[in-house]
Amino acid sequence: MRIEVPPPQLILLAVIGIPALMLMVALLLRGRPLAHRLAPIIIGVVTGGAVLYFGYRPLVFSWDASGIRDEAFREPITLSWSAMQDVRCVRGFRATPLRLQLRTAGTAYAGNASGNFRLADGGSARVFVEAGATDALLIQASGARYLYAPRSFEPFLAEARRSHPGGVRDGRQPGR
Repeated sequence: MRIEVPPPQLILLAVIGIPALMLMVALLLRGRPLAHRLAPIIIGVVTGGAVLYFGYRPLVFSWDASGIRDEAFREPITLSWSAMQDVRCVRGFRATPLRLQLRTAGTAYAGNASGNFRLADGGSARVFVEAGATDALLIQASGARYLYAPRSFEPFLAEARRSHPGGVRDGRQPGR
């Protein structure tokens, strides 16, 4: 199954607003040398392009019988079910020590979160949390923790139970 969360539309306002603001600055610099008037426009266009390129991306998360693919932040991560050492189902994760505490690198908007977060238990994890999700899978693989909470959790959990060789354990807190 594939989940694609669209980027916030506010980013488009920034992409339009930054160059427009720089154009106004350039107009205020009338009578100055051409280089002084063009510099704000060039800076605005480059900044707007960078915001569009890096910030206007959907959060993409998918899973199937072979594993999980997390394309929601930076480099895509592919985890095969067989490479996971521990998989735990955490019901009501937002009220446990596994709730998101601090974003260290990533994005969070409108209830959606992806990237690297410090959790309330003091550890950190790569996360994908969809708005409205209440339950999560906590995965230990290759020395890292992953917390995945799609809104369509039951099909995700069913696939994990079917595909992970060690099964899925219930629990709130695995060893770090």
